[in-house]
Amino acid sequence: MRSGSRTCSTRHNLRRAVGIIVSEQEYDFDGNAHGPNVTLIGADKLHLFDPDRRVQLFVPDLAVEIVSANDKFESLMEKADRYRKCGTKEVWVLSPKTQRAFVQSEDGEAILGRDRMFESKLIHGFAIPLGDLFDRAKVTPRRSRPLPRP
Repeated sequence: MRSGSRTCSTRHNLRRAVGIIVSEQEYDFDGNAHGPNVTLIGADKLHLFDPDRRVQLFVPDLAVEIVSANDKFESLMEKADRYRKCGTKEVWVLSPKTQRAFVQSEDGEAILGRDRMFESKLIHGFAIPLGDLFDRAKVTPRRSRPLPRP
């Protein structure tokens, strides 16, 4: 079997087993459209996903919100509560500034520091220390270079 075929087959099997990861997609949360930064649509909901729809008519299984400078803690927690009440199984609110994660799931709520693992029962076998996740996600600003003189 060629390498490319194996990769395609592996992706197909992973998609059937886990689902798909989507960024900046809006979903219908009880009549309100919200677009978490990253979502997981589980394999059992893939048939509902319509890539041509701006707002999906179902909720994702996992929603991840990444705190930005303009976000207010209260509004992000309200979103997380709404996501869970509407059927999202897990919600992760990641704060790059504090390097903490606020997690709401069927198992309860937790605040995790950078020494804890980012892992979900929804993505079997995937785990990464939060510190590594935050370190890998850091954006290094480009150094400005002077323009060449004519």
